[in-house]
Amino acid sequence: MGSGVIHAGHFFTISQDGIAECLDLKDGKTVWRHRLEGTGGTGSSWSSMLLAGDKVYVPNQSGDVFVLRAGPKFDLLATNSIGEPTNASLAASDGQLFLRSDTALWCFGARHE
Repeated sequence: MGSGVIHAGHFFTISQDGIAECLDLKDGKTVWRHRLEGTGGTGSSWSSMLLAGDKVYVPNQSGDVFVLRAGPKFDLLATNSIGEPTNASLAASDGQLFLRSDTALWCFGARHE
């Protein structure tokens, strides 16, 4: 349902069922495929991926946010949970990430004073 991202000759995407995939742009072949398992009961994702540097961020419907290295080897760097359901995609601005849950707007990043 969401959009994927392109980085360094690879296309990264996630299925509605929560399966992340990396495809080679030259031949379209699958480089890796992995189910993202979070802390919540709903592993499905309706969100678009967000590319920042060499990292891909993607939330699932349970409010888990996965951080993957954007590369030809599957590398899950972190899983963080907001503990609330979400169907939204992340947005980035000025070094911060924003995520809308069913009840709140979350901001992640260094505090600006």
